[in-house]
Amino acid sequence: MGVLDGIKILELARVPPAELPGMMFADMGADVLKIETPSETQEDPDWQRRSAFVYVNRNKRSLALNMKAPEGQALFGKLAAGADVIIEGFRPGVMKRLGAHYEAIRAINPRIVYCSLSGFGQNGPYRDYPAHDMNYLSLAGVLALIGEPDRKPAIPLNLVADYAGASMHGALGVMYALFARERTGKGQHVDVSYLDTSIALLAATLQPDELLNLAPEQILKRLFWQETVRLFEPLQPRFACTCSRQRVAGMLRGLGRDEVDSLLAEQGQAEVACDFCGVQYRFDAVDIGEVFVAAHEHAPGSQSVN
Repeated sequence: MGVLDGIKILELARVPPAELPGMMFADMGADVLKIETPSETQEDPDWQRRSAFVYVNRNKRSLALNMKAPEGQALFGKLAAGADVIIEGFRPGVMKRLGAHYEAIRAINPRIVYCSLSGFGQNGPYRDYPAHDMNYLSLAGVLALIGEPDRKPAIPLNLVADYAGASMHGALGVMYALFARERTGKGQHVDVSYLDTSIALLAATLQPDELLNLAPEQILKRLFWQETVRLFEPLQPRFACTCSRQRVAGMLRGLGRDEVDSLLAEQGQAEVACDFCGVQYRFDAVDIGEVFVAAHEHAPGSQSVN
């Protein structure tokens, strides 16, 4: 028995990030009915077997329904009247033109949990703008945090804004709303913005206690894991330490500059193991210089001379 057995979900989505929440619910036992647009042309017989489509649509049932026709809208209304959740991934305003927006469905089913996933949310000046994962990352400031300093940002897969942002927040928002419905008896509209959720994820990347009085370019350099992995090469190629740079650099400074310089003179490098995760790191002369210069710059009472 799945934890969501008995929960009926209608899904109206055409892109994988908006389809992923329904897949997650179906995996947990929910009855997910995917509403699809009837094809006007002969389809490629293999397109539905492509990995991306199969991945985000497993365990779902499907129904081809012309939502632009009055008959299709009437049938959807009957389905919505008995549903627990509706998930839609269209641009703001599309569901209203189809007669299936939140207010219309709530009128026939006050218990409905209605989740809308869109680039910039249902309200605001950007609501009608088209965009993709990279646009959200750029506007959120995420691209400025990815890659090496003084180089163009590295473009990640669409796992950040699309999936970790919209998909996961959408699924979590639906579960919150279902939990609230158990207490209140009423559903609600879950408005998920790809941009908003990308910004929300930034809360996991910064160390607020270390960011006070730092210039923006310094803040970027103090991201707790990225600088560690980029600057310090681990001896085990398959492992990378995600402990803070300050932890690893602090252990290096703990050896003392004299001992470190002695190691550099004898071996051309120094090695240290993270006291938290045990991963060993190799430091060359450039790394050593950066570590000790940084220690001087951030020491109490120290001053930088330009």
